[in-house]
Amino acid sequence: MKLLVHLHIYYHEQLDWYLEKLSYIKACPWDLVVTWSGEHPQSEAKIHAFRPDAHILPVSNAGYDIWPFLHILKTLPLDAYDAVLKLHTKNTDERTNIINGIRLSGTKWRDCLVLPLLESTGQFQKTLQCLEKDPQCGMLCSGYMIRQPSRYLPEDSCALDAEMQRIGLQSKDRRFCAGSMFLARISPYLPLKDLDLSEADFESGASSHAIGTMAHIYERIISIVVSAEGYRIKPAPYRRTAYFFWKCGRTLGLILKQIFEINHSQINGKKYMTLLGVTFPLQ
Repeated sequence: MKLLVHLHIYYHEQLDWYLEKLSYIKACPWDLVVTWSGEHPQSEAKIHAFRPDAHILPVSNAGYDIWPFLHILKTLPLDAYDAVLKLHTKNTDERTNIINGIRLSGTKWRDCLVLPLLESTGQFQKTLQCLEKDPQCGMLCSGYMIRQPSRYLPEDSCALDAEMQRIGLQSKDRRFCAGSMFLARISPYLPLKDLDLSEADFESGASSHAIGTMAHIYERIISIVVSAEGYRIKPAPYRRTAYFFWKCGRTLGLILKQIFEINHSQINGKKYMTLLGVTFPLQ
């Protein structure tokens, strides 16, 4: 199995950390493609010292890590690869993000995404073997980050619906990898090469907490295309006991949300209450 590795770098101070993780890829032949905006001679020197045959593709600061990923899909000969590993640097400030009920701040969000894929040589080999041995598996990512779309964000609902209809993408399974770091088969991405998309379609310098952006829509779509091809998105085989307790807590949380929950819709500005499984707007 030949692997395409895409690393998008925005926070260059994290490069050494990512190069250490990439050094754990020893179970298959692989090519490294790095994207960033601007000129960074020190980072370029580190990349080529680590892997002399690495390709560095400059991109503009648009669409976070999503447009650079789509750009390499549209640019490179994908039929030369069997799988793709997508990575990117992550904001490590102390703001708290809540994903699937897990509170993440500092480096925790980055680590939660990357370590189930590349914590060690053995961890990467286990993850790769899952993809090789299970013909139904199309994507592996941190089990903590597999999300169901909400009803209250445009990138999860109306905006996502519109873009999926525009590009002719159909899938009942809309789970996606929040944070978009994953190991996936390359075949579901072949149709994306011909999409009518360009850098101009993606926001430049948008806030990481913006909503409804094209980048956030395609964060969902690059997972949904895997399901649309009949594959399954699965958690990387990482610390099974931790996954078990997380799933128990997540299931309990979903049950409690059906009993009582109040949400604020970013689509129409209204508040909604869920009570005993029934959702209705609050005046």
